[in-house]
Amino acid sequence: MADKRTYISACGKLYRPNFAGDSMVDVGTVLLVVELALLSFTVIILLQSRREWHGREELLNLLMATARVLTRQEYFSMVREALDKAEKSVYAIVTGASPGVDDGPLVEGVMKAISRSTKQGIVLNYLLPKSPETLEMGSKLSKAGATVRYHDGLVVSDFRFMVVDGRYCAIGLPETMGEKQPTRRGVMIRSETLADMLKEHFNKFWNSAMDYRDYLTAVVLKLVEENLQISPEVISRQLRVDQEEITKIISTKK
Repeated sequence: MADKRTYISACGKLYRPNFAGDSMVDVGTVLLVVELALLSFTVIILLQSRREWHGREELLNLLMATARVLTRQEYFSMVREALDKAEKSVYAIVTGASPGVDDGPLVEGVMKAISRSTKQGIVLNYLLPKSPETLEMGSKLSKAGATVRYHDGLVVSDFRFMVVDGRYCAIGLPETMGEKQPTRRGVMIRSETLADMLKEHFNKFWNSAMDYRDYLTAVVLKLVEENLQISPEVISRQLRVDQEEITKIISTKK
């Protein structure tokens, strides 16, 4: 019987991903095959439908209901493992929400994995929604070595993902719909076809997105313009970004 480290491949098999040589095991029941088919078609419909995001709540509810999902801790563990095993590239769209009270160790583990990957020359590109509230996470990702951009047309309220080496897709799902809802469950799928589709969706926003540093600068200067007496310390506290970054932006614009 599969344990908690067993995941789903898009071709209808269970596997334990080791990224060096996956061990494949035939599905043992017709029910699981049906569930896998529903999962694959749900993701494909979600991304290719001409009504693109219409009815996405119903589709994602179906995805959550039919997928063999990971717990939040298991999901973050799988993300770290995927980052450590990446050989070429990682492309991700995430909420950029501030970590919860109990999420510190989980987020820190991911940042360390990102840092290790960038030192090995892996391309790591992250897209976040354009909002001052996501600058904290953008700062963490940027410091870890990832390239971070922001787009105001990005919708991640109920669908977040990471594509690794064009083969592995980590899809995060919230408990309830909403952009500020944290990822509570997730599924890891091995499928080059799905990876290509997700990468295409990613590229729709990437080239016209705003670099983290440029966006942070724009937000900081707007706050200063609205209140000439505001200090770097206050801005730092408000945005949850290191005061040193804020001070540098203000000093270079004087």
